[in-house]
Amino acid sequence: RLSFIPLNRIQAPRVTYPTQYGKDVIPLLKVVKHQPVYQRAMAHVFGRTLLCRTIDLASEVALSANLNCVTLDGDQASHKGSLTGGYYEERHSKLENMKQLKEIRAKHEDLVAQSAQLKGEISSADQNVSRILGEIQKHEAKYNRVKSQLQSLAHDLKTARAQVATGKKQAASREASVEELRQGVAQLQDQHKSLGDELGTELVSQLSAEEQEEIRALNAHLKSAHKDLMALQTKRTEVETTVMNLKMHIEENLLKQKASLEAKLKGIGNVKVSEESAEEKEAELERVLETLGRVSEQESQAEKEMELCQAKLRDLEAVIERSKSVEASAKDHEEAQELDKLTSRKQHLLHRRHDLENKIRDLGSLPSDAFLGGGEKSKKSLLQMSGKVQKQLKGMSHVNKKALDQYMEYTEQRDEYSRRFDEQEREEAKIKELVAALDVRKDELLARTYRGVAKAFSETFVSLVGEAGHGELIMIRDAKPGGGYAGVSCRVSFGGEETKRMEQLSGGQKSLVALCLILSIQRIDRAPFYLFDEVDAALDPNYRAAVANVLAARANEGAQFITTTFHPEQVLISDQCYGVTFKNKVSTVDLIDRDEAMKFVTQKV
Repeated sequence: RLSFIPLNRIQAPRVTYPTQYGKDVIPLLKVVKHQPVYQRAMAHVFGRTLLCRTIDLASEVALSANLNCVTLDGDQASHKGSLTGGYYEERHSKLENMKQLKEIRAKHEDLVAQSAQLKGEISSADQNVSRILGEIQKHEAKYNRVKSQLQSLAHDLKTARAQVATGKKQAASREASVEELRQGVAQLQDQHKSLGDELGTELVSQLSAEEQEEIRALNAHLKSAHKDLMALQTKRTEVETTVMNLKMHIEENLLKQKASLEAKLKGIGNVKVSEESAEEKEAELERVLETLGRVSEQESQAEKEMELCQAKLRDLEAVIERSKSVEASAKDHEEAQELDKLTSRKQHLLHRRHDLENKIRDLGSLPSDAFLGGGEKSKKSLLQMSGKVQKQLKGMSHVNKKALDQYMEYTEQRDEYSRRFDEQEREEAKIKELVAALDVRKDELLARTYRGVAKAFSETFVSLVGEAGHGELIMIRDAKPGGGYAGVSCRVSFGGEETKRMEQLSGGQKSLVALCLILSIQRIDRAPFYLFDEVDAALDPNYRAAVANVLAARANEGAQFITTTFHPEQVLISDQCYGVTFKNKVSTVDLIDRDEAMKFVTQKV
């Protein structure tokens, strides 16, 4: 109930405030801030109230000044002598709450300042991170350049090592060839000295007719001399065989006989022998000596013949060697000239190859189309084109030759990042589709649950209030376009009254509606048991009886309800009753019968 009084009809009381207490007692009208136009209303409400420092001072002033007093803690002292308060609960103190509100606001302002400072630090940190990322990218680019250079240098080093190994192998083979050539040169020099006087440096094909005729005659003589040489070698072999036989005869027979005769002569000594035996021995000795003389003559004659044969053999061998050396010198001269030509050409080609490799290395990486279109051109045209290109490259010495490699590398990175970006966009689209599908399923489930709870709420409300009442749940949607559900409200009517919202109901009606909502949810989402603590405390007897009947019906459907109450309605429909007593600071729970429980709640009421 509200009372309205016009300001021009208010008569403010005339009050004389005590002044002997100083600042310990202040009129409340001076403390409460208000606009001057409401002065009469404020004086009518707060004019006879004083603000005191303590409750003792308030009680004293209230009795002496016949005014109401109030303290900062909320304690009140009436001019009639009654005191209100004495217990200070900080949760219900508005002053304390205002103090805490100011502290919280101060903290909030400090936190806002700290937040602004942190945002500035975060912004500077982001800038530093961006700068550092830029530096990292620069270093990565530099690293990639250095890496490509190192790879190029490693390739060059590998090529150089391979060339060095090949060069060492070639040097070893060439040293062996040089050594062989030196030996051949030495032999050729010896042959040159021996044949220089006879043949000079002219080839057989360049000799005159007489010289060629002489060579043919020498060849014929060489053949006959070779035959004579073979005959002499055969005769020499026979003579050597004869000499060997004679030596063996001398060593085997004659020398032994001589030794035996000498031994006999020594054994004879001064013994006299007969003249006949002495004559026989002398004759035998003369024969032996003659035989030795003949053998010696044959041996000396065989040696002379052997020496003559060896001399002839040496002459023939010299003629053969001269003929062979003439032919070999001409052939060796031609081969030496051909070898010199091939060696000089090989050196020229190696030098050319080295120059071309250096030029290819200086070109760096080439595009793929640089190797196309030159297969049908001749070597001369290609060399001309190469010369023109070399001139153009000399004019572009300031251009970065690694730019193409860097461009290809950055192009690959860009393609990779584009591919990853497209993949992330596809994943993001899939996630959004999944979220949308889940939102749809959530809305459908929520709508289905809401319909079930709303239907149960209407039925349960009728069961509690009666056929005259009705109630409905209202789904509140978000005011934003396309917004979802924001909450649930209800509209109820208790027996012929107008439909009211939740905020328009009394305390008992709110308790009944809340209990109705709980029981409605129980119909949709059942639980094994429910615990109610004095849910009927604010209800009148009719509603308590209705609640008890609904609980009994739900219990018959399989639910279990554990309730505490001081009223008989729920005791009458209960299956078991327990009494809770508190004695000697100990709580005791005892099983009691329904009559005892009814007696207890009836006495309590």
